[in-house]
Amino acid sequence: ALAGMHNTILWPEWGQENRLLVRSSSPREPGAYYLLDRAAKTMDPLFRELPDLDPSGLGNARFVSYRARDGLEIPAVLTLPASSPEGPQPTVVVPHGGPHARDTLDFDAETQFLASRGYAVLRPNFRGSTGYGRRHLQASFGEWGRAMQQDVADGVSWLVAQGIADPKRIAILGASYGGYAALQGSATTPDLYRCAISWAGISDLNLLLRQRDMWIRGRPDSRWIGHWLFDRSKLASVSPLKSVERIRVPILLIHGEYDSVVIPRHSKRMAKALKKAGKKHEYLELPREWHYTFQEENRMLAYQRIEKFLDSCLAAPEDSPPANGNAP
Repeated sequence: ALAGMHNTILWPEWGQENRLLVRSSSPREPGAYYLLDRAAKTMDPLFRELPDLDPSGLGNARFVSYRARDGLEIPAVLTLPASSPEGPQPTVVVPHGGPHARDTLDFDAETQFLASRGYAVLRPNFRGSTGYGRRHLQASFGEWGRAMQQDVADGVSWLVAQGIADPKRIAILGASYGGYAALQGSATTPDLYRCAISWAGISDLNLLLRQRDMWIRGRPDSRWIGHWLFDRSKLASVSPLKSVERIRVPILLIHGEYDSVVIPRHSKRMAKALKKAGKKHEYLELPREWHYTFQEENRMLAYQRIEKFLDSCLAAPEDSPPANGNAP
């Protein structure tokens, strides 16, 4: 029954007792708990996380991979809606945060939220993602906004070539580093996406490095991004805040009021620059919220705004005019 699931023995250590508590999860299962009796050779269900969630309405996820333009293999997780139509479909690309993290086949609430609204979701494990060896990690050194960003764009090209994504209905959404990738993508490849959503995203790498006492254990590491003093012009060249004039699609910015990892100044400055440049944008500040969204009412507020925003920019071309980033 648990084949293809991610299974974890929570208590006690294997071999110590006959009765074990097992947690099982999958892309369509947030978490189910079982009592395993080794002596009786039985495993009885106990309870499920999110018991009111109907798995039949959730998206189907699988691992895929594609080649970046320099030949590096990029693993990714592709989720299609439960009632996925034939042919190209509206798609949301979701680069993960970190950036030294990775997406897996574990249940992901944000992905399933998007899939439940009819969107295909690609989560690329671009260079720098963990768990793929030293070469994959080292290929990200100094590549914020460059090769790391190209890996995401190459994933979009692969989706289009595979006939999965409608090239006229693709959005990019991310949080933290993923929010940076969403903003940078809208600036460096403005014709690739129809809109971008940055949640707690980084807009200025120089500002980020000045806050390093709150980031990466408080120790600057110039291998990852660049040196705060010697690479200022290089950092500015890959900072979305400095590339606002190149953005041509609507932007949604979301930030927690008390975020101390990526301070709200990143989104506030970005919103101010977008307004000054006459670019279409929205800014939502989540009250009393941190870098990670813990309050249910704030999560619902953000998801409702995201749903409305995506509806407006990913509507079928015959149903809405093209996105105009220069609208007031």
